[in-house]
Amino acid sequence: MQRVIENLLVRAIVVAILAGLTVLAFPRPSKAEKFPVASERQAVRTIWVVATAYSSDWYQTDGSPCIPANGYDLCEHFKQHGYGNTIAANFLPLETQVRLPDLFGRQVFVVRDRMNERFGPGRIDIWMPSRESAQAFGVKYLKMDQYGGGAWRWTLVRK
Repeated sequence: MQRVIENLLVRAIVVAILAGLTVLAFPRPSKAEKFPVASERQAVRTIWVVATAYSSDWYQTDGSPCIPANGYDLCEHFKQHGYGNTIAANFLPLETQVRLPDLFGRQVFVVRDRMNERFGPGRIDIWMPSRESAQAFGVKYLKMDQYGGGAWRWTLVRK
């Protein structure tokens, strides 16, 4: 029994030493340090695009209207958050973050879907919760800022 207690004591000491070394090796940042804020980041690229809108209607999408190319549930996102933040684009990698500052201000959109292959570079489709709001959006020529995601590509990306 004494040997078990000695082993536990040795382990406790080793853990305490390692914890102390970890604190020394990785000190916590002071309150004076300022970390970057995502909303303050600069755009990687800015381009002009033709923007249209679509909704999760069965005749505008594939077999599963609420699930885009990357598998994210658009309808569930809208139920939880009350807004959509998805665009479809064939010339940007999936998960690329963009903003459309002239129309949506600081709202970040994420490329989660693809368009028909006949739509090439410079064309995006913004997801809207209803067919009526998509039709009311119409066609617009907008400035688009890219903030993250994969490499910027001007080639047609297949599903």
